[in-house]
Amino acid sequence: MAGQEKSPPAPVSAAEPQPKASSPIALVLPLLIVTGLAAGTGAAIGLILPQQNQEVPSAQAGHGQVTPDKDSGRRAAAGASLRVLPPVTTNLVGQKSTWIRLEAAIVLEGEPPADIDVLGGKIADDILAFLRTVQLAQIEGPSGLQNLREDLNDLVRIRSAGKVRELVLQSLIVE
Repeated sequence: MAGQEKSPPAPVSAAEPQPKASSPIALVLPLLIVTGLAAGTGAAIGLILPQQNQEVPSAQAGHGQVTPDKDSGRRAAAGASLRVLPPVTTNLVGQKSTWIRLEAAIVLEGEPPADIDVLGGKIADDILAFLRTVQLAQIEGPSGLQNLREDLNDLVRIRSAGKVRELVLQSLIVE
């Protein structure tokens, strides 16, 4: 025994983890839990929020006329009229090659005044003068378009001394 040498212990190899086969229950259970949470949240929100009565106007009711919804924030006045303005075409400030064409109409309160053609021409001139001061970056995107609408509505209300309720943009082309 004295002459026998001990052999070094065999190195212990780290056992590689065997990939486990995923069971169908392990895949379906989280999906069911998430679906249940989503359904419960939707049901809770549906019960908490007030129910809105939405009536769909029928084209046959009223002989083809669509009546505004009872809860509508914008109601057409009985005496309102629509007047189409001449199209306005101009170039934008600082960019001689970029042109803008705007077609609009105005909604008048009550009876249109006798000088409606003169008023429409003055409003178109004011819109032209305003558009000549606008840069392309100011009217890009939805917020730019909304700001343009608000600015033009303010301009029209001031020019008409309150006779015009709203300016309706029919088309806006920037080329």
